[in-house]
Amino acid sequence: DIVVDSTGLKVYGNGEWHTRKHRASKRRTWRKLHLAIDAASHDIVSAELSMVNVSDGEVLGDLLRSLRRNV
Repeated sequence: DIVVDSTGLKVYGNGEWHTRKHRASKRRTWRKLHLAIDAASHDIVSAELSMVNVSDGEVLGDLLRSLRRNV
């Protein structure tokens, strides 16, 4: 069995320390990490990085295509 899920990642840029130091308002960049995990061994068997507005279903084909076994 393969389990597919995703999580959001905040991308820090060059000016992040300046934003924290001066409490300046700045829009952060987010990306989404999609993972395919073997349910028995808990090993990550495939991963894709995308923009935050991409759903798991849209990258499912790419996640499964990289596996070298029948699903």
